[in-house]
Amino acid sequence: MLIYGEKLTDGHWKKLDFILSLPKSAHHFRKDNRLFIEAVSWIVLNHESWRNLPSRFGNWPAHYLRLLDWHRRKIWRTLAHSQIEDRELRFLLNQIVLFCERFDQKKKQ
Repeated sequence: MLIYGEKLTDGHWKKLDFILSLPKSAHHFRKDNRLFIEAVSWIVLNHESWRNLPSRFGNWPAHYLRLLDWHRRKIWRTLAHSQIEDRELRFLLNQIVLFCERFDQKKKQ
């Protein structure tokens, strides 16, 4: 059963886009941040394999590598700890952080 099948709301995206477009962020130039975050959300909230990512999200290997890059650079953690006053969005970001941490733990075993 799919938990998450929809896109980020426009309100959620505006909050994330504001943070991601700050000049100091190394990822502010990416035009596909929304699609990428939606793809990661779909994977995390549905507990699915990357190979099962629907084609509407694009190239899953590229999203997977970018997820790892954002994790390594602590972008997910920064977003999760930002001053976003939206419970749903904070929940989503925290779930992504946990997903990445579990990935790290599996790698160490």
